[in-house]
Amino acid sequence: MFREFINMDKESRRMAGEVVGPGPGSVEIIIRRGHIVEDGFQQLNALGSRLKSSIHVSFISESGLPEAGLDYGGLSKEFLTDIAKAVFSPE
Repeated sequence: MFREFINMDKESRRMAGEVVGPGPGSVEIIIRRGHIVEDGFQQLNALGSRLKSSIHVSFISESGLPEAGLDYGGLSKEFLTDIAKAVFSPE
């Protein structure tokens, strides 16, 4: 049922002229490793309705340099896993 809802949403967005999936309409967010929760909340909240777009994540290392890597889903998954751990941690 959930997958059906997602497919219907993608189709309605495609018919409305929105880009679905990777490409020029995708959104890139840049996350500092030491500030995953703060950067994640700030950048995801700022997306508004574009939150449904394809989101690509780039990380900035603790030393302030961009980390090498292309986001084919792995970096986004890492970001979502790390932010969920940090937010729901009992500490």
